[in-house]
Amino acid sequence: MTMILQQRRIYLRCLLLILLLTAGLTGCQESPRMRLAAYEADKKCPIELGSFGTASSVSYDDGKVIFHVNMKNEKIDLDHVDLSQSSELLVTNLKRKSPQFADLLLSTETGLAFLIRSADGTQEINIDIPFADIKKILERKGKDEKSSALLTLKLFNRQSQSQLPMKVTEGIQMTKVSIEDGNEIYRYEVDGDLFDMDVLRENAAHLKAHPEEMLNIKGKGHDTDVTILLSLLRELNMGLGYRYSIKGSDETLEILYTPQQIQQLQP
Repeated sequence: MTMILQQRRIYLRCLLLILLLTAGLTGCQESPRMRLAAYEADKKCPIELGSFGTASSVSYDDGKVIFHVNMKNEKIDLDHVDLSQSSELLVTNLKRKSPQFADLLLSTETGLAFLIRSADGTQEINIDIPFADIKKILERKGKDEKSSALLTLKLFNRQSQSQLPMKVTEGIQMTKVSIEDGNEIYRYEVDGDLFDMDVLRENAAHLKAHPEEMLNIKGKGHDTDVTILLSLLRELNMGLGYRYSIKGSDETLEILYTPQQIQQLQP
């Protein structure tokens, strides 16, 4: 009988040790604070995520916050999305938009996952961002705010560039986005056979004086990407330009907004 009791005590001690070890491991992955933060974020859905679309729900599972995202831009091919660049842009934008949420990711050692579905529902990708990658991105971002803003703008541009050339309307396609001489420049190619050059010049002259019309920020419902872009340009004191090249000729039209004009815009 004594032998049986001793064996039971040994068994219970071993079981208790296993449970303690398991609880310790689970504690590294699960965070009640992060679960609550994900729950609160889910209540705010839909959440705009710029060029990535709209988060329809947010959940927390297995040490990760998971965003379920629906694309709005039908022209974006998810098969050609650069996962590394997208991860960095998503994390840096999250830090800009919700610094407390990003800080909580760090303090609870939580990862991220973005489950993204194309606008037509035919494509899906999973952008999985482990905590170690999040930490590297945010630590690099935190060293210098101006350098961080420039890095984010470059990532923003690379993400946009990966989708180009893109048809804007019949006869106009966007071909390049880049930083040139202290300005963010968007380049377009125009089919001169489909557009009257005099009309284009008149429109350009009007839009140069009305950046809010060019950027479509006069009322509610403006593009989240525009809000992010303007915020970055203000921090960097940069201008914004739209350069139109006429196909088959050397003629160009440019609409350039100064840093002072950008500073005054309030979307």
